[in-house]
Amino acid sequence: MDTDVNKVTDSEWEEIILRLTAFAHSWAKGKGWFRGTKTITFLEGKEAKDYALAAICKLLEEPDKYEPQKGSMLDYLKYNLVRSAIANDLRKKENVTTAEIRVKNEEQDDDDHFSYSDRIMLYTATQFPDDIDYATIKTYIESEIQEDKDAENILLGVYTLGMKRREIIEEFNMMPVSYDNGMRRLNTVLDRAAKFFTEKRTLL
Repeated sequence: MDTDVNKVTDSEWEEIILRLTAFAHSWAKGKGWFRGTKTITFLEGKEAKDYALAAICKLLEEPDKYEPQKGSMLDYLKYNLVRSAIANDLRKKENVTTAEIRVKNEEQDDDDHFSYSDRIMLYTATQFPDDIDYATIKTYIESEIQEDKDAENILLGVYTLGMKRREIIEEFNMMPVSYDNGMRRLNTVLDRAAKFFTEKRTLL
């Protein structure tokens, strides 16, 4: 295989993807993932192929970081990029099994690439195993806050409309203090939901 990224053929890329996916699966297997050591779905729903493709994209974006004298391109992809990406995900705070789930209560930085709807899934969906029905969780949460108009509006704004704090305050004509108190109550319900569904699963 040519050491020049630009000279790798399509068939060679296909082989690289297959071999890199197999490596990612092998490397991630048995590690301390929040879904358990036997999972094949990792942080943020990633699978082995996602790590493989992300590594290739990183190589194509920064080809100068690959040093042929230190090993083959495949080895660089495996041991530098895929291994590092998996290790980074294992260290992230989201990769912790916990009954605590929360929606952020502060304005996000402008360079934050996640919408509010993405972030709430990051804070909630990752806390539950794959066999939990997320529609059931959402229904449970909605039933718990149905008498709390502020919490309902916040959930609608965050989960469905992807709105930011200031947008929710303006849209639903809320006072900032009402938003903050509603957010605290919503987080309490989210924590309770996480505990309820986690305990329910242990009884199955």
